Amino acid sequence: MAESRRTPPDSRNRDRERERYRNRRRRRRSRAVRLDMRKVAIAIGILLVIIIGIAYAILSAPLRTLKEGRIHSGIYLGPIDVSDLTEAEADAKVQAYLREFEKGKIAFKISQQEKDFSANELKIQWNGKDTLKTAMNVGREGSIFDRYRVIKDLEKNKMVLPIKLTYDEGAINKMFKELSEVYNEEAEEPTIKRKNGKFIITEGHEGIVLDEEKSRKAVEDYFNGDWTADNRTVELFAEIQKPKHTAEELNTIKDVLGSFSTVCGTGDRVINIANGASKINGTVVYPGEEFSANAPMEPYDAAHGYVLGGTYENGTVVMSYGGGICQVSSTLYNAALYAELEITQRANHSMMVGYVDPSRDAAIAGTWKDLKFKNNKETPIFIEGYISGGNIVFNIYGQETRSPSRKVEFESETLESTEPPVQIQEDPEQSLGYIAKADNGHVGLKAKLWKVVYENGVEVSSAEVNSSEYAPSPAVYVVGTMGASGGDLENIRAALQAGGLEAGQTVASGGTYAPPEPDPNQEASSAAAGRSSRSSRAAAGSSEASRASGGSAAGNNAAGSSVSGQ
Repeated sequence: MAESRRTPPDSRNRDRERERYRNRRRRRRSRAVRLDMRKVAIAIGILLVIIIGIAYAILSAPLRTLKEGRIHSGIYLGPIDVSDLTEAEADAKVQAYLREFEKGKIAFKISQQEKDFSANELKIQWNGKDTLKTAMNVGREGSIFDRYRVIKDLEKNKMVLPIKLTYDEGAINKMFKELSEVYNEEAEEPTIKRKNGKFIITEGHEGIVLDEEKSRKAVEDYFNGDWTADNRTVELFAEIQKPKHTAEELNTIKDVLGSFSTVCGTGDRVINIANGASKINGTVVYPGEEFSANAPMEPYDAAHGYVLGGTYENGTVVMSYGGGICQVSSTLYNAALYAELEITQRANHSMMVGYVDPSRDAAIAGTWKDLKFKNNKETPIFIEGYISGGNIVFNIYGQETRSPSRKVEFESETLESTEPPVQIQEDPEQSLGYIAKADNGHVGLKAKLWKVVYENGVEVSSAEVNSSEYAPSPAVYVVGTMGASGGDLENIRAALQAGGLEAGQTVASGGTYAPPEPDPNQEASSAAAGRSSRSSRAAAGSSEASRASGGSAAGNNAAGSSVSGQ
């Protein structure tokens, strides 16, 4: 076995001594370095204190120019120098300046027009508490660096704080209104009128109006600081206003799109019809616009050219201003149908009228019964209405785009009718046998209006336009009752209901009345007429084509007669 080698004890001791020696030397060097660093840090600290002290001395030197309770020099409130003044002194100086300013007028100018207002009229005031506080705090707020910068800047440049004045909005509104009345020139739309069978078109022109939004901003800016004793003028703004439409649009109005007429006769009632037609005559309806027949014709009173005329009210005829005006709307309704405009509102009368067939009427009653239609064309339409030869006529002009081979007819179909009930008014001063008819009454009806379209003479479509229901009203007879019994009156009533006035007079005179036997052939004929077959509708439409037309369209069943009601 080999012997292990070992380090002698003396050798190990020498190694430990050397290691301890090296450690002591490292500690001594570390202490020396730390001592040197402390010396450097102390030196740097002393240097920084010196630098800061010097900087503070430099920065604080201008701050010492601030005077306790006084505004720093170089500060202005508007055009007013308030340097070295107290807040109270600065306020007094501004108020004195403002009093001088208030002695003069302030001119509000737009182009060559000008309106002057005094400060008293505008109720100008200045509440400068916040502004004075801001002026006093200049150079006194913020860090020392901020304060130094502000004060050094004041040595070269003045600081101007605006003087914001308050004013009365009502006075400004009044000023705008007065200026608008003098200055505004509204844009004028092109016009069209028909004279001697020709259209006369007048060009529109641009307008110029006060731009209130920009002008209010100008007023606000002026009183927020632009004002001075030498600047007493506020420049306002205007804007160009263009017409909504052009003469080129009106030049498209050349063709008759729809026409219709009804007999209106003569007398006071026609005064209302002529007056109403004149208020609609010359109306232009642009594409997409809706026309109301009631709007241009109302109000219905003597001051607006109307007289008393018959009108329906609660199933009876009463006299009121504008009575008969519904014949205007009904005639226009049919012209609009032939022009194939979009009917947006139409109502039938409560009882039948005599100037158009059932379902061809259009009643007017306040705002709840009106005739309205929309121009569904791509170009404007022109409405012409007038009285001629005892007829009211409406023509609707525009640009015809429908095919010449196309024709429309509108045909009335009676679905059901109810004879007027009999109403007896007893007259005890007349003897039995006396009978007089006081009111013819009205037949009750249910009806429809059909639109039939033809192409090259061949029917291509048929559609319901409207349905209407008319209430019957009683036929009124005055019957003498002197010497009559209850049974006599019942017999007379039955005879009047069955055979009319002649039958009633026969029974009242002591005779008898036997109603004729119904004719089956006549009943069948009446039923067929009520159903209004396609062939009879076409014949009726073509027989009166001269009374209604729609450009390439024609057809009308309407007959004119005297009318009770509007």
